[in-house]
Amino acid sequence: MKGLLSHKVKSSELAPGDHIYAYRSGYAYSHHGIFVGENTVIHYVRKDEGSSSSTIISGLISRFSSSTTLAASEKSFQSTCSKHPDCGRPGNGVALFCLDCFLRDKKLRRYKYGVTPEEFKAKLRGGTCTIAKSDPPEDVIRRARYLLKMGFGNYNLSDHNCEDFALYCKTGLLIPNKEAFGTSGQINSVQAALSSVGDHSSVIEYTRTYNETRYSKDIGVRKDAVEVPVEDVASFLNRREGHNLEYPKKKNHDHCERE
Repeated sequence: MKGLLSHKVKSSELAPGDHIYAYRSGYAYSHHGIFVGENTVIHYVRKDEGSSSSTIISGLISRFSSSTTLAASEKSFQSTCSKHPDCGRPGNGVALFCLDCFLRDKKLRRYKYGVTPEEFKAKLRGGTCTIAKSDPPEDVIRRARYLLKMGFGNYNLSDHNCEDFALYCKTGLLIPNKEAFGTSGQINSVQAALSSVGDHSSVIEYTRTYNETRYSKDIGVRKDAVEVPVEDVASFLNRREGHNLEYPKKKNHDHCERE
């Protein structure tokens, strides 16, 4: 029952390659990263990572309603840790932090992979789990360390954020369509909530529509996700910035738990 009701874990329970997260701004949103061992986390850092939750939500509503992209602030976020020699080391928008600085005194949580459709829909809040299965830990860590050196493109809240980074490291999947929302469960939950607003006969009907919409956007279910080798990420993202691109679809839903 612990895994269904709560994703909280102790640091001693972590294994290299785990996708972890911590809530910010009174649980308004969560920040995600990949635990790579030795008490360190590699994560994709928004330049204004301290932005308020109201700015994030209002920005997303603007993105959803008018398809405008969100520009990152020029203000950089850096760790001031004195305990770990490499903490705060930037890598082209991707950074390595010690676990304590990543958490900022918040509770440690671990993202779940390979959940059933029933468990996914039971978690009304997005950004905690996915139908997709994780690749082996050595592949996850290799992607994270490579992107620490090479970067992960331009941060965008709606389609290229910290959760998208962690999901990519875990699965190797990205979305080619720049106009589509990305793989972030928390962003897709907000989008599902906004799109589900309408003339529903009951709360039950609204909840059903919300859950089905959110489920259809999960990276383990959607058919527009493609497998991108980490060495090709930079060219993939550069091409995606200009227009939608053709890229070989994932061979099948090997990453998915099927109903």
